[in-house]
Amino acid sequence: MQEWNDLVFFDKKNATRSSEKTITLYLTTAKTVNMAFNSSMAKSIEEEYMNIAYSKQRNAIVIFFSNEEGPNSYKLMKRSRGCTIPIQKFLNSFNLDKQKIIGKYKPLEDIINDKFAWIINLRQEL
Repeated sequence: MQEWNDLVFFDKKNATRSSEKTITLYLTTAKTVNMAFNSSMAKSIEEEYMNIAYSKQRNAIVIFFSNEEGPNSYKLMKRSRGCTIPIQKFLNSFNLDKQKIIGKYKPLEDIINDKFAWIINLRQEL
């Protein structure tokens, strides 16, 4: 019998938790795209709604947060593992190729038009 002295058991409870804030754009089984904030990102959001915009010139998705519901806002459903929002209609409206944008991104925080925003630079996938 062989000895395996270097075994370290997998701790599934902490496997998906990360202190780095990331946003993932991923394909669902229905071939549509969802935007997912990881748990660290979702916990830092104090607002209830978000609006998303696109800058063609900068090839970036910009996310604004608010506590007021608007006609184009998404209700944030925060869970312990993060927050997921379907964005296929958003991609379709700007003719964004879902195959080119799926991936994991580290959003930048900035002030845009006097509002706090997260910026996903689609050229800087992790």
